[in-house]
Amino acid sequence: MTVQDKERILEDLYGSIRPYKHKQNLNIYYSVIHAKKEFGLEEYNQSLYIDIKKFIHCYIASAAKEDYGYDEILVEKIADTAFHISDKKKQRSLFQLARRLYVLNGYEPDELAGYISKLNFEIAKSEHKYLRAICLFLSSNIWTVLLSYLFYVFVVGLMILPAPYKWMELFYIEFKDFSSNSFFNHFANTLALIIGNENISPVIIPNGLLGIMVYCIGVVLFYFFFANFLLKKLEDFTSIK
Repeated sequence: MTVQDKERILEDLYGSIRPYKHKQNLNIYYSVIHAKKEFGLEEYNQSLYIDIKKFIHCYIASAAKEDYGYDEILVEKIADTAFHISDKKKQRSLFQLARRLYVLNGYEPDELAGYISKLNFEIAKSEHKYLRAICLFLSSNIWTVLLSYLFYVFVVGLMILPAPYKWMELFYIEFKDFSSNSFFNHFANTLALIIGNENISPVIIPNGLLGIMVYCIGVVLFYFFFANFLLKKLEDFTSIK
């Protein structure tokens, strides 16, 4: 098939598009998208990105007008078209467009969040923004949020363990008595420390400059990252919408 033949096929497809005929047009744009990729003519007439945007618009608008039972939107179909573009930022923009159209047409956009979150992570990683990438990964779903918080509890528990040697002691700690079992009592004191209620929290006094620095770092990490970031994410996952 010659280039002219391929262009003629695309021209015929574009010529069959009609204003406000969303159901008809979505199938045409779907054919255009796949034909352009197969023919290697992604920029013919207009960019493939524009074709995909128009497909998403027609797809969601068409579904919104269907009767009950026929108005379901398959996010996999949106993903199938969006991933015809290799640029991650353009992919993200397409999913963000779909999210806006979901809301405008009365659909819940939650099922698109996973795609956008994953693309945000991949973009941050590719741009070497590793702190942002770590934050995005830790907040990608409820399980990573919970595991991150449990890891923080584990690290705090290690930090307040009795030091084997006097010179290794970073803190003077006055533990509360919650249990006669040393393991459970230590775990309870760790949780009480993280909760921050002074009535039940163990008393911690840093020993020397290093102890103060470690203590300050721990406090900053807790309020900046865990309390402010992960707990808000946990609230987002568990809130009723």
